[in-house]
Amino acid sequence: MTITVRGIEFQDNLDNPMGIEFYNLSHRFGYQCPNWPYFRDVRIERMHYMAKSGVLSQTITTTMHVTTHIDAPAHVVQGTPFIDEVPLPHFFGSGIV
Repeated sequence: MTITVRGIEFQDNLDNPMGIEFYNLSHRFGYQCPNWPYFRDVRIERMHYMAKSGVLSQTITTTMHVTTHIDAPAHVVQGTPFIDEVPLPHFFGSGIV
């Protein structure tokens, strides 16, 4: 099975002997994405355009708590792990969709 995003085809990972399925529960990121009511909206400014520069470069200004994200324990409890120190298996689990 292939998935097409903006004209690019991505091959689905069919080599899954355990039968595990992953679901993306993320909100989109960008202007007017879910945010705290009193936080500024995400700002995305184009610095270079494909037509003019041959590359697309953008400056993104945002707060840490915008759209789907996870807080590291260190965000709320001093002396606890930062996000890069949390073992990857802690981000996966079973659920009902």
